[in-house]
Amino acid sequence: MKQQLITMCVLVLLPAVGLAAPNYDIRKLSDDVYHYPHNTFQLNDLGHVVWEGRINDDPGAIYLFNGSGIETISTKTYNHNPRINARDEIVWLGWDEAEREWEVFLFDGVTVSQLTTNTQNDYYAQINDNGWVVWAGYDGNDYEIYLYDGLSTRPITQNNVYDVEPQLNNSGQIVWSHGYAINSEYEIPTLTLEKIKFRNFNGLQVHV
Repeated sequence: MKQQLITMCVLVLLPAVGLAAPNYDIRKLSDDVYHYPHNTFQLNDLGHVVWEGRINDDPGAIYLFNGSGIETISTKTYNHNPRINARDEIVWLGWDEAEREWEVFLFDGVTVSQLTTNTQNDYYAQINDNGWVVWAGYDGNDYEIYLYDGLSTRPITQNNVYDVEPQLNNSGQIVWSHGYAINSEYEIPTLTLEKIKFRNFNGLQVHV
């Protein structure tokens, strides 16, 4: 597995008073950022940054730059793909060594809680500014979309095809990829995207 050692930097723009050119400051946050197979860091509207560190070349701890210092959110090994909202709430995937699968974890600004406790993989976790979390979870047959609304978790899809890669906005609207049923002959099937399905929890449902 090819991995890269990345230096994490943040560009802080400051007011330029009496200067012809913009005044800014570049601050190095970390020399040890896990970066495989895609970006494992994110910047929110407060200028705060979350990223995935490395432990012995494996994805590891979750860190948060809160504007003034760095907080360690989780020290478990095999944390992956953290996402952050405008309230510094963070969601990520954590490896369950006992069950050998990925679970969804949430940092609410104070404590870390585990949103999924099952024997199947959960992926694509995203969080909005209300603290709602959406992800794709395997139900034993295919992947379905699930939503945590701050109080409870409910399924958004229940069918016999793959539903993956959900995104969630601050109005509670969700968009995701809806694919054909898999061919059981293949251990890792190719997912052919059929269409995008869009649901609004105010009662409107649109299929594009």
